[in-house]
Amino acid sequence: MTKEITIGIFGDSFACRAWGNDSGKSWPEILKEKHGYHKQTNFAEPGSSLFFSYHNFLKNINSQNFDKIIFVITSPGRLSLPPSVEVHRQWASRHVVPVSLQADREGLDFLISNSNNEHDTRLFVDHKRALKAAEEYFAYIYDDTQDVHNNIGLVNNLITMKPDGLFIPTMKNDTAKEFGLYDPANDPRFASVLTDVSKREIAVTGHDYFIVTASGRDTRHCHMSQENNEIFADKIAHYLETGEFSLNVDDFVYDKNLDVYSVFPRTQQ
Repeated sequence: MTKEITIGIFGDSFACRAWGNDSGKSWPEILKEKHGYHKQTNFAEPGSSLFFSYHNFLKNINSQNFDKIIFVITSPGRLSLPPSVEVHRQWASRHVVPVSLQADREGLDFLISNSNNEHDTRLFVDHKRALKAAEEYFAYIYDDTQDVHNNIGLVNNLITMKPDGLFIPTMKNDTAKEFGLYDPANDPRFASVLTDVSKREIAVTGHDYFIVTASGRDTRHCHMSQENNEIFADKIAHYLETGEFSLNVDDFVYDKNLDVYSVFPRTQQ
């Protein structure tokens, strides 16, 4: 049965399907198909920054008039290419994440070397140049403390505008705690954050999470197993029905026999 409630979902890859994975379902899809919440609009994009989601929120919150907002809070340290940089339709994203810059450049090099169209080649070359500028920005100019404070400000603006929204942190924010600033990650409802679930899925296999994720692209929808996407969808459905929500890493399931080389196909054994 279709639920009449309308839902706006905002965020990054913790709130949408993984690129290139045609199997399984993400938690928003499970929320729709299992729980009947078909009237949802998902604005989330992999690799996107908090400002990207914040801006989408501002553009749509009044015109769409959603009954419920689910907002996954992206970690700092991301950029989106400005409109002045034209991105070829063959490239899926305008977003820049430092950990994937090398892989992105390699992908563009491949497209450039195999392009037979002058216009396409120019777009790929300009895109690569923009990524090089982003890489140098992160290396020489980027201020993590400033970015964290900017994120805290955006989150507090969002909560002021939509106090009844569900704002789900992907990571702990020590800076907010240090300065006594409000951050959802320090809310008692969040004994854990979403990255805790993602990391434990890898850690139980005996692999180092940071080595694995730095070496390959995560093909898990929302950075979680299919089972954990379903558990998370159940939690969201419970929130929509009761207003109650909690997140604890121990509420999820973990497979110590998970094949990390299938989850992160670029990872070298």
